[in-house]
Amino acid sequence: MSRLARGLALGALSVALFAYLTAEVFTAGALLAMQAEFGVPPGEIGALVSTYAIVAALAIPPVAWLTRRVAARRLLPAALAVLAVSQLVVATAPGLAVIQWARGAAALGHGALWAGAPVVAAAILPRTPGRATAIVFLGSSIGGVAGAPMVALVSQLASWRAAAAGLAVLAALCAGALAYLLPSGVGTPHARQRVARRGSVRRVALWCGLVIAVATAHLASFSYVADTALRRGLAAGWVAPLLLGLGVAGIVGNLLIGRVNDRAPLRSTLLALVVLTIGFGLTFGPLPLFVIGGIAWSAAYAGLTVAFQAFVTRDAPGWERQASSWYVLAFQIGIAAGATLGGLAVPGLDPAIQRSAISAGAALAALVVAAIALAGRARKIGEAPTGPPA
Repeated sequence: MSRLARGLALGALSVALFAYLTAEVFTAGALLAMQAEFGVPPGEIGALVSTYAIVAALAIPPVAWLTRRVAARRLLPAALAVLAVSQLVVATAPGLAVIQWARGAAALGHGALWAGAPVVAAAILPRTPGRATAIVFLGSSIGGVAGAPMVALVSQLASWRAAAAGLAVLAALCAGALAYLLPSGVGTPHARQRVARRGSVRRVALWCGLVIAVATAHLASFSYVADTALRRGLAAGWVAPLLLGLGVAGIVGNLLIGRVNDRAPLRSTLLALVVLTIGFGLTFGPLPLFVIGGIAWSAAYAGLTVAFQAFVTRDAPGWERQASSWYVLAFQIGIAAGATLGGLAVPGLDPAIQRSAISAGAALAALVVAAIALAGRARKIGEAPTGPPA
């Protein structure tokens, strides 16, 4: 591939993740407009997000198995085509039941795209898989910041149906771009998948376990950050700027890890875990420390999702896409666990303190496990920037 073709392909993958993430949180941005049209309580519309997450998690293992021999050039555009059709159905749906089914169909392709995109990116830039992963995940970082607000804005200026139709067009354009730009060989599975070595499986399992802990830590606090900030004394009018600041911090963390991960993957990962743990520790304090801690943990979390995915790609030679699907499943488990634990009510305990304790505890556990595991690994392989470990 030429340099221009590589850049365009990575850009298309990044926009594809933006489109899928925005579709996942679509109802959060369109909540008020959909509630006004259908005349239902917010909980019924909010349940559309939960259903999507459940279907996506349950579908990851069987979809990964059924598509294990399908080339990425076919699989990724197919997943985006399903998303495009799904959003078109949402845009024309007469009621919530049809929307529920349409979103469930889109969720079937969630794991295929999110597991395949970073693997393809690493194949496009094989010498710098960390940078490639960061470029692709930049789309999801921007989606986390701007996805729901963009849907809300279009819903206000036009309608939520127009927002859904716009996402359908974006997904279709990404599908066409990837089908055209990706060469036939990139991401093509071996005729016979290489049998994973025991050490390779252990390393991938380590990253999956760490991402469960880190995602649990993040979602336990982030899912309820508005409520926690208000309890810390933040004025209601500053909640939106706070969320924007946390999102921008995530984008910065993504970009920073992309610059250093390939040169020093072990040290940069441990440093990000230290920042994550300190950030959650600061959230126990008064409002100024809470805000500083939130910015620190958001940047570190975004960087760690890139670092862990890059390690999975490096550590699974010959079975990258299957390993990546494990990682996506682990991510979904962490998201569900964090959102659930953060919402539990413990009698007599301040919810804000409870969330900080869960997040700080999970982050500290991840740091300790990673420090022990990576110290041994560093002695064996050093800070090799490229290629799978020996």
